[in-house]
Amino acid sequence: LTWEDLGGMNGPMRCGKGTTWEGGQRVPSIARWVGTVAPGSSTMHMTTSMDFFATALELANVSVPTDRTIDSISFVKTLKGTAQQATRQTFYYWGKNPSKTIGLHAVRHSTPEFGDWKMHWVTEGSHCNEDYPDKACPQAAGLVKLAPENYLLYNLDISPGETRNLTVEMYPDVVKVLTELKEAHEAEPDIFGPSQIQKGSNSSLMPCAPQARATGCNTSKSSYPAWPICCQKEPPTNFFG
Repeated sequence: LTWEDLGGMNGPMRCGKGTTWEGGQRVPSIARWVGTVAPGSSTMHMTTSMDFFATALELANVSVPTDRTIDSISFVKTLKGTAQQATRQTFYYWGKNPSKTIGLHAVRHSTPEFGDWKMHWVTEGSHCNEDYPDKACPQAAGLVKLAPENYLLYNLDISPGETRNLTVEMYPDVVKVLTELKEAHEAEPDIFGPSQIQKGSNSSLMPCAPQARATGCNTSKSSYPAWPICCQKEPPTNFFG
């Protein structure tokens, strides 16, 4: 958030990238779909990058798989502006390095009846916030697993910047709901599936890798016209055009 030309403005939200504070989670999204998304329209619909999966399937007229847990909600109706769209009521905040030992960092639950509440059990700073004045944001803040008496509770309707911590003793019913959501989510059997990152990578499968060029990239382009132009020995001057 404060990396000079790579920075931005998160308004009242606390901290930035790499943290589970709202400033590290909320980002605006821009959609362009000529003839479908109305020019100049806006929505307060909240979604996550995981929801692109169900959205893409609906647009392709493909059913969401039912043989596994799919944490994805389509937002096609929001894009089309045709009807009230189902939205997420609960957000689960894992840290930068999710761990069963550490558990969830925070849970946010929002409904018209319940309100918009968020509770932190763990906080963690990030190297992306080194110049941020809030001491909870930089890497030096470290990872802190809070003691029960120090759990952080925020009503985001009142304090979207997570600056007004409400003592858990004052709102036992809210704490109960958020704690039960946390425990139920952590108990789900398929929370930690096989890590795709730990499987490693095969650079020879990358279209523009040196191995691809060495094994006849240009020849492949004659068979596959859509082959990336970065495979050409001399990329055209309008490479980004």
